[in-house]
Amino acid sequence: MSKRTVISTKKPQEASIPVSNFVLLKHIKDNQDVENGLLLVATFIQTINNKQGQETEHFADEDQHFHFQYRVNDEVADGDNGYVKVRRTEQNETVYKTTFDVRAPLEITEVIYDRFPFKIVKAAVVVELSTMTNKQSTMRLRPNLHLNEKFKSCNFSIQLPDEVSADDAVW
Repeated sequence: MSKRTVISTKKPQEASIPVSNFVLLKHIKDNQDVENGLLLVATFIQTINNKQGQETEHFADEDQHFHFQYRVNDEVADGDNGYVKVRRTEQNETVYKTTFDVRAPLEITEVIYDRFPFKIVKAAVVVELSTMTNKQSTMRLRPNLHLNEKFKSCNFSIQLPDEVSADDAVW
């Protein structure tokens, strides 16, 4: 008589949680690992508003941080590949705020101008938020990305170089 393993095909329950994600672009530099490659250096601040009181204990990572994982260019972004590292976490009753250091490879999509000593290119990076499933695989949390359409600088900002003050900047 053989033993049979029964695998549950029951679909987990799903819940959607509001998430805002602020991106501060610090700079773009040469990627030493890829010939003619570029690297985006940034800070991401992910804020989860758990106002509906979704239980989060079984969703936290090994350091007990509650945040949605990132994917960069269809690859899991974590400390192993160096794309995304948790810098700081803050939490009050229902709001979880996590700050990440980001070093993401850019894909050059178009060369606009290439005459020595200048080269201008278009580059892109695809950043996604992944869903979370609890350890029992009975509940799945989906990020519901909230963008501020009225004040776009609440979504994305470019950090000025240290030697340029905001008063000197010409826009």
